[in-house]
Amino acid sequence: MSTFSLDDIALTHGTDKASDVHDFASRYDRYFCHLRDEEISLLELGIYQGASLKMWEDYFLKGKVFGFDIQIPRYDGEATLIQGNQSNLDDLADLVALTGQVDIIIDDGSHLHADQVTSFECLWEYVKSGGYYVIEDIHTSYGGGGIDLDYLYGLIDRVNNSEDQSGYGNEYSDIAELIFSKSLLIMKKI
Repeated sequence: MSTFSLDDIALTHGTDKASDVHDFASRYDRYFCHLRDEEISLLELGIYQGASLKMWEDYFLKGKVFGFDIQIPRYDGEATLIQGNQSNLDDLADLVALTGQVDIIIDDGSHLHADQVTSFECLWEYVKSGGYYVIEDIHTSYGGGGIDLDYLYGLIDRVNNSEDQSGYGNEYSDIAELIFSKSLLIMKKI
């Protein structure tokens, strides 16, 4: 096992997930450290220039990393890159046909509400039991671009209302935890 923290690795690769920008890496380390030496699979929606993919490759040395984006950058890492649009159900279906079930999905894609909801509703069932689905940069919701906060409140109702009096149905009863952190929503599957 490496002695470097995920933030050390993030800083090395220059990803905005490091402590010098969003500081997601230290929080991810807290939730994902028990998986570090496992043969996990991780899918990241939105890969920009691939710095975070390299971070994940160096953190999950036994893992399989997938990156999905509308534009594929030049990339010299080990991750499998898949081109597609997170708002397109056909592209998402093609994506899961390639990845199968995964342990971790991170949505760092368009940051548009409709795209985040489409991706979550399509991909949640492909998160393995005990796995995680993360939506990054939820602070964009306050500017009107990101995921609708009412949608998130609805998820809270779905998770906590076992009597199904919420009117939302019980389709996400397999969400074990909703963890709100600065600019992050981390959902853990039962």
